[in-house]
Parts: sequence; structure tokens; C-alpha cells
Amino acid sequence: QSVTALVGPRGCMKADFAEAFATGDISGATNRSVLAVHFGDDFPLGKRAATGIRRPHHMGVRYDVSFGADGDPSAPTLIRVLYRSGYVNSGLVLKAVKELIDERRSVSSPLSRVVVSDAGNIAPDFHALKSDPAFIPALCDLLASEGITTLIVYSRPEHGAADYVIEQIRSVSENIIEVFPVGYAGKQTTGM
Repeated sequence: QSVTALVGPRGCMKADFAEAFATGDISGATNRSVLAVHFGDDFPLGKRAATGIRRPHHMGVRYDVSFGADGDPSAPTLIRVLYRSGYVNSGLVLKAVKELIDERRSVSSPLSRVVVSDAGNIAPDFHALKSDPAFIPALCDLLASEGITTLIVYSRPEHGAADYVIEQIRSVSENIIEVFPVGYAGKQTTGM
């Protein structure tokens, strides 16, 4: 279990990296599930974003995508939870994540990985989370205590806006991968 931060400006393929991390070997995994927690107005991890079974969730939208036989609750599952901008407090998110951890463990398909994206949306869109300096550390501590590997995707603020969340992310990350746009041979690509 570790915490890795993927940091860079928007448009540098961070969502593609996160998608590969989240779903890379889930279909061949033995009873392991993945949780993707999104802060924003849409699912950034695209290919299976709004597919699967929609389930009730606290102040958010949840989709479960099973990679096993239909109706098998212990099959490897990708759980996507979307929190849209507005008032969402840290206690609500932490409680919901803990409930999902317990739910997956109870059906013998525990969470092995979690993607948190885009943490860069917390400052402009989630004021209660921004004002709680313990939110990101508490979330990462909860996941680490359960033996879960975590990837935090963070898009830097544009146009010189204040960066309220990056220090929290740096304090909890064991690995930080910086991505940036690179022009090469007349084309735009991404460097690490």
C-alpha cells in the first residue's frame, strides 16, 4: 500500500494514467475491487464512466461495473463515485469511503486500489473540503490502514490561482509523478 500523486496541468493525460491504474488488471484479478472517487461535474475516467449498475450514494452518483458473471457480488468490481460541486463535507466523504470498504470486504471482494481525481477541483468547487486541512491526510490514512494503494490525480490551478490543496497532497504522498506538456516535432505530448 502506498500513496502516489500524479500532478500537472490539465490536458496532460493524467486521466488516461489513472484509468490504466484503476482497470489495468481488474478483469483478471481474483476477487479484488477498485474504487474511483471523483470530485467534479463529470467522470474523467472515460471508457466505462456512466456504465454499470447505478446505486444510491450519499450526496453523489455511484456506478458499479462488474468484471465477473452477472449477479456475482464477489466478482472484481470497479466502483465509481462522483461528487458534484457544492457542499460536501469531509466527514461525509470519509464515512462513505469506509462504508464502501466494509461493503466490498463483506462480499469477499475487498478494495485493492483507489483513484482520487481530480483533487484540483476541491479548492474551487468544494469549499468545505478546501477549508479542512485534514481531509486529504485523513482519507489517505483510512485507505492505508486498510492496505489499499492510492493514486491521487491533481490538476494545478490555471491562470495563477492560489493552490490550496497541493501541500496536503505532498505531505501524504510517498511518490509524486510530475507531468507537463512538451512540444516535440511540431506536436504536443506529455513528459514525466
